[in-house]
Amino acid sequence: MPGIAFASTCPFCKRQQPQDGFTIAILARLLRGGYPIEAYCGACNEFWSVSLQKRVELGEVVAAACGGNSPLTGSDRLNQRSP
Repeated sequence: MPGIAFASTCPFCKRQQPQDGFTIAILARLLRGGYPIEAYCGACNEFWSVSLQKRVELGEVVAAACGGNSPLTGSDRLNQRSP
């Protein structure tokens, strides 16, 4: 599965840090489940959760990568009401 690279600002050294260890499937699972997306700074050897704004941006990228069929909404079965 292809990966998505993005940059996130380290809250410790304030430098943009490349994040390239996430596949579309992993990001979709983290976003759909409400789990934190952890970024990493090699210089500081620190992790942090990306901002809400970055999560929204990543959600848009994941949806576009899936051809506009957002994997973030869960299955259609879960969104339908029972009779």
